[in-house]
Amino acid sequence: MRDGVINILKAPGMTSNDVVYDIRRALGIKRVGHTGTLDPGACGVLPVCIGKATRLFDYLAEKEKEYITEVTFGKETDTLDSYGSITAHCDRIIEEEDILSVIPEFMGEIEQTAPMYSAVSVNGERLYKLARRGIEVERKKRRVTVSKIELIRKCGANRFLFKTRCSKGTYIRTLFSDIAHSLNSCAYVSFLLRSASGRFNIEDSVTINEVREALLRGDENSLILPVHEALDFMPKVVFKDNEQIKKRLINGASIRFKNDNKLIRVFCDEQFLGIGECEDGCMRIKTQFCEEIK
Repeated sequence: MRDGVINILKAPGMTSNDVVYDIRRALGIKRVGHTGTLDPGACGVLPVCIGKATRLFDYLAEKEKEYITEVTFGKETDTLDSYGSITAHCDRIIEEEDILSVIPEFMGEIEQTAPMYSAVSVNGERLYKLARRGIEVERKKRRVTVSKIELIRKCGANRFLFKTRCSKGTYIRTLFSDIAHSLNSCAYVSFLLRSASGRFNIEDSVTINEVREALLRGDENSLILPVHEALDFMPKVVFKDNEQIKKRLINGASIRFKNDNKLIRVFCDEQFLGIGECEDGCMRIKTQFCEEIK
């Protein structure tokens, strides 16, 4: 079984760690990890790294995410989604023009406070565990970037569907709660789908059951994207017929090489050596893979 990434379609009700456990058990391999937590109540794209591809976490988790979100105005829950208990009501009817008038305030770089029902750790303990015990603690604000908030359509009375693109670490539940508060109302996320995570999108995702079926057919490798393809957002550099350069790079040495991109995919003939880091006219392999290209 090759190293690589499986684009999993996570079902609602599962934690991201549940997905990792199921894939680990199905494939019979210990080195499995996901590239960014998706709320248990949410569904959608969850890239799962297999084998050596677990080294890709920092590169894949940093990429932009896209969400399809249904937001219900007029009520708020303690979890800011449909799984919590209602904590606030508001009789105001929100219209499309109200939302469009405040969206610009939440575009670009903004500050957010993580919700209590989240996986953030404070003093070594997950916030959601504290929240379940009725304990609320002060949380530091974090800066995130929202590049797109598109109002797709109205779904019903005080219910709207949105498409959002944002940086790693953005809390969609918090984003729309803040938007509601700016309208002197309240809201919760009644449906959340992650439709893309970096280069991985929902059209190409597979369920855990589809992974199991592929295993029964002996066709699981068809679902695993090779490491070098998972990194295709990085420029590719190929060294031809040069064993000396190959040996230097594999052994951790740097070579004289200038490139305008800090991170590149480095190949020697038909072998992917790894992620090269370019700095001050030199390049070294920052993360090594030595993967034969088939």
